[in-house]
Amino acid sequence: MDITTIQKHIDVVSNQYNRLVFLVGPPDSGKSWLLRQLENAEYINLSQELAKALLPIPHGDRAL
Repeated sequence: MDITTIQKHIDVVSNQYNRLVFLVGPPDSGKSWLLRQLENAEYINLSQELAKALLPIPHGDRAL
């Protein structure tokens, strides 16, 4: 997927109440690089945010 296609998807959802686009792919496939090229697009690294949220929870309790 190229930056033009991603920008089109973002433009489509920008006028909707729920404005969420998931960009997924294998490690080192250029996802973060593509997002940094976009203007007016905020992004969240869900993997990183989930890891932060799980840190205070003991490993054995995480499945619960």
